[in-house]
Amino acid sequence: MPDKLLAGLEKILRFLQSLVLIAVSFLPPLDATPYNKAKSALGLGRRYLRFFKLFPLLATFFHLTSNPEMVDSGFLHLLEVGKAGFGALYLLGQNLTTLDAMGFWKVEWAGWVMMEANRFWFYSLICAVVLTLHSLVTIPSPAMPTSTISKSYMKKLVLKKAEIGAMEPELLPGQESAQEKTAFGKRAEAGLEKRRREEYQAKCTQLVKDLIMHTADLFIPGEAVGWIKVEAWVVGSAMAISTLLASEEIWARVNGM
Repeated sequence: MPDKLLAGLEKILRFLQSLVLIAVSFLPPLDATPYNKAKSALGLGRRYLRFFKLFPLLATFFHLTSNPEMVDSGFLHLLEVGKAGFGALYLLGQNLTTLDAMGFWKVEWAGWVMMEANRFWFYSLICAVVLTLHSLVTIPSPAMPTSTISKSYMKKLVLKKAEIGAMEPELLPGQESAQEKTAFGKRAEAGLEKRRREEYQAKCTQLVKDLIMHTADLFIPGEAVGWIKVEAWVVGSAMAISTLLASEEIWARVNGM
């Protein structure tokens, strides 16, 4: 629960920061000064909340690179390694420059480190986008013929039919014809098909949300390193969109959905 609470607080600060960034882009430089200070303060607060997120990413990276069963898993495995490794390097860069951002210990290399950190974040997001696209394209279809239903399920179905007198308990699934199927069997198969369709739709919806979220996040490091030329309000809008999508996922986890 504390991890979810910290993640929720970080997303609140991130959304506020995105609104301030949008407001700053439409204000004259003199009027935008207090908003720029607020943006910096919100960003610094987010750094505190994200400080320990580095360690789970490092654990994931070492797991992916040290497990013999995963090392030779192909291109998708390399993308998983890149996603975790580049993400960890980004957070490491932020952690190393936190004191400089606070104004407590100014160092000359802080700007260079953050520039490289944003590049690593961009690479991590590219890996995440490709992985999400692959998952979306290769997700199994919900359609499954009746013949593929497991034997254990059919045995349970036969016994249940026997309990309600629809058929004899010794009747095997292979012995019944299409005409002899009972209403109970048809309802059970229809319910199974409906459940598969709902699970398929839920997976597709979540993958589309993840794709939008990762793509929107690309504008933040991309603009910071000069690879994506857009106005500040575009970056703020992209940040707001990705934050809302991520917050929805966090809220669902908190509520056990």
